[in-house]
Amino acid sequence: MSYIKDSVKPGAAGGARLGEAGVTRRTFVAGSAAVAATTAMGSGVALAAESSKAADSSARPKDGTFTETAEGRNGLVTVGVTFKGGTIDAVEVTDQQETEVFTSAAIPELCGRIVEANSFGVDGVSGATFTSGAIKTAVKQAVIDAGGDPKAFDVPTTHVAGADETTDVDVAVVGAGGSGILAAARAAEAGARVALLDKVGVVGGCSLMSFMMATYPPDAIRDKLDEWISGQMYLADPNVVYTYLTNTQPTIDYLAGATTKANLFPHLGDPNARFPTMMAPYMDRPVVYDELLTNTVKANGGDVYPEHKVTQITTDADGAVTGVVATRPDGSTLTVNARAVVIATGGFGGDTERIRELTGNDPVCGCLTQDVGEGIDMAWAVGAKKPASMGGMMLHQTLAAAKLRGYEYFQQQMPMILGYTPSVLDVTTAGVRFRNEDWVNTATAAAGSGFFAGGTTYAMLDQDMVDALASGGTQAIGFTDSPGMPPEYKPDFTADTPWDGFQEVLDDCVKNGWAFTGKTIEELATSAGMDPAVLAETVETYNGYCAAGVDEFFGKDPAHLVALETGPFYLVTITYNQLGTVGGLIINDRFQVLDDASKAIPGLYAVGADAYGTCWNRNYYGMGDGIGFAYVSGYVAGPIAAAYALA
Repeated sequence: MSYIKDSVKPGAAGGARLGEAGVTRRTFVAGSAAVAATTAMGSGVALAAESSKAADSSARPKDGTFTETAEGRNGLVTVGVTFKGGTIDAVEVTDQQETEVFTSAAIPELCGRIVEANSFGVDGVSGATFTSGAIKTAVKQAVIDAGGDPKAFDVPTTHVAGADETTDVDVAVVGAGGSGILAAARAAEAGARVALLDKVGVVGGCSLMSFMMATYPPDAIRDKLDEWISGQMYLADPNVVYTYLTNTQPTIDYLAGATTKANLFPHLGDPNARFPTMMAPYMDRPVVYDELLTNTVKANGGDVYPEHKVTQITTDADGAVTGVVATRPDGSTLTVNARAVVIATGGFGGDTERIRELTGNDPVCGCLTQDVGEGIDMAWAVGAKKPASMGGMMLHQTLAAAKLRGYEYFQQQMPMILGYTPSVLDVTTAGVRFRNEDWVNTATAAAGSGFFAGGTTYAMLDQDMVDALASGGTQAIGFTDSPGMPPEYKPDFTADTPWDGFQEVLDDCVKNGWAFTGKTIEELATSAGMDPAVLAETVETYNGYCAAGVDEFFGKDPAHLVALETGPFYLVTITYNQLGTVGGLIINDRFQVLDDASKAIPGLYAVGADAYGTCWNRNYYGMGDGIGFAYVSGYVAGPIAAAYALA
């Protein structure tokens, strides 16, 4: 994806509006079809970035193309920058593994901004924060490589503010993820005029990255409700859980028949499908959302407002909701007068400082970085009750600390794959075995146990295992299944694919502090800052299980019991991420937000991650219930909010 000066100029607002094609046809996710995604990265902002100029000719970059890499969201982003006549003439992203649905339009858009402004100091593209940062960092380094003065090419975008505006609607929905989209569409179908606002430009939020939606047939609901409540803390509301369970099937039926251009659930009704509720490829989903919102919200006189950051919920003297106030992309204000407001802002998983404060650990942010809890904070400001328990998360994925450069993608991901390989020994930073390694391919069990162990653990292996992987792949150490990695991280390989270059990868990890090695167990422990006696005892006990063919403590599959006997030995750093939070606002089974007296705040509703805590508090099940609750809560709450507003 590239941008060359004097080629296609970006629009004044910097991006395609909802419903317009803005996608480069390239597939990044296995099984995804490259289609014209609906992005909304602009809304009439006047961009007036000044053209940067070097202070003197000696500080100007020399002509030519310079290539640099920087860390994006899913891995390294490689950028080629061409300089001509002392200016940035072209910017091209030549290699990356970013999630296509968020970046297919964002990458060429940002490259265009940089070339047009002759500056890497331009605004990043909303909804593609990590990717934008990587591209800008790479361009800056390319300027330095070419002998230029980076200060001269770091000119920020200036915005020309328009006039403040006011609009009157029945229902305002804050947040255009899956829950907000469903709430807006259903409210509009119930006759309400709706304003759907989101601070970023990509409509769909975390629902663009989910895998499958859970559904429960009527004859399974009572047993599931009993299981659900018995597995939760005292804060889960059985009425809310029951409402969720009983509406999964109606919601999925609604979504399956809501549009004609694409289908969110292409396998629905296929008796041979492994997951009947597996969702469509990422790139198909914006098409569904665009058509759904066009046929509902817009058809009923409402509108969608991307890049509008809501800053306040307004109320009257009696505490009833009267609307919201939003900051537009150019800095002006949009006041939305509404009789009902639905909060759908996605929780606070992107607020790493708040997560650290509440949990004591520091997981990798695997959700959207823009989800920092403003909706929750705004609701608290108008009297919403703060829950007794905060800090619950959707811990769901295993990652690795290594950020390798200069390798093929499979090699880059080898450390992460070890986190999904049960044949290694998993130990804490203290050198203690902490789980059955077979759990590593059960997402919630793996992430939950790893987070309890401190959020950083090690995969341990010896030289014989390294050599076996290099020559015969994971099947050579007893693991013949495909690891349960998320599609956006999983390279194309099978159990018998040799790990070519694995020794070099390991050595590089050791060199950069992402792994540790030692000729003996004691030397390994010392290099990793452990008590040598503790790690030695752990390995001795584990090797005894391997020799006996029986894991007497955890009951690990005997096929995955591989002794650690041949030095040198290695510890590879494994990390864990969270896909969002599950607490914030207390709701009832009508999705009304409750105050300190457990009474509904008139006109205020919450759906999705902002309301998850009423179902899960700290204990998230996974397996499609996250996106399921998001969709169901919007499906149920939309008509309720509309009925209140229209009464």
